[in-house]
Amino acid sequence: EEEEKLEEVPSEVLSSRAIIRELENKLEVSLYSCSELKAQVKRDGEITLILLDKIKEIEQTKSETEKHTKDTVQRNHTETSMLQNKIHLLSTNNTRMKFAFDKLEAAMLALGNANVKKDEEIISVQDQLASSKVSERKALKDLERFESLQQEIQICTDEKNSLQNRLTVAEEAKKTAFLKVSKVEEDTIFWGELCARQKETNEVIAKEIRYLKDEREIHLIKVSEYEKQKEELSSLESK
Repeated sequence: EEEEKLEEVPSEVLSSRAIIRELENKLEVSLYSCSELKAQVKRDGEITLILLDKIKEIEQTKSETEKHTKDTVQRNHTETSMLQNKIHLLSTNNTRMKFAFDKLEAAMLALGNANVKKDEEIISVQDQLASSKVSERKALKDLERFESLQQEIQICTDEKNSLQNRLTVAEEAKKTAFLKVSKVEEDTIFWGELCARQKETNEVIAKEIRYLKDEREIHLIKVSEYEKQKEELSSLESK
C-alpha cells in the first residue's frame, strides 16, 4: 500500500523534497561556516583592538621619546655652548697666568742679580766697618735693605708657586670640559639611533595592521555572502 501511495505522489513533489533536503544540508553547512567566520571575525576584532591599543601606546612612547630627545639635544647644545665658553675662558686665564708667571720669573731674576750685587756691597761694607762708624751705620742700612730684598724674593716665590698650582687646576678643568663635550656628542648620536629604530618598528606594526584590516574586510564580505545564501535558502524553503 505504501508503494502504491508513493506511486500516487507526483515525481515533481519527490524531486522538490530532495532539493529541499539538499538545501537544508547546505544551509546547515553554511550556518556552521557562518558561525566559524563570526568567531574568526570576533577574534580578529579583539586582536585589532589589542593592536590599536599597542599602537596608541607606541605613539605615546614615540611622542615622549621625541620630546625627551629634543629636550636632551637642546640641553646638550646649551651645555656644549657653556662648556665651549668655559674652555675659552680657561684658555684666556691660562694665557694671562702664563704671562704673569713670566713676569714673576723676570722679577725673580732681577732680584737674584740684585742679591748678588748686595752680597758684593755687603763685603765692601764689612771692609769699611773697621775704618768708620759712619760706614758701619750705612752697612746696617744696607743689611736691612738686603733682608727686605730677601723677604720680597720669598713673596715672589710664594706667588710663583700659587700661580703654578692655579695653572695645574686650570689644565685639569680644561681636560674635564673636553670629556664632557665628548659625552654630550655620544648621547646625541645614541638618541638619534634610538629614534631611527623606533621609526622602523612603527612602520612594521603599521603594515601588520593594514594586513589585518584587509583580512577583516575579506571575512566580512564572506559573511555577507553567506547571509545572502541563507536568505535565498529560506526563501526557497518557504516556497
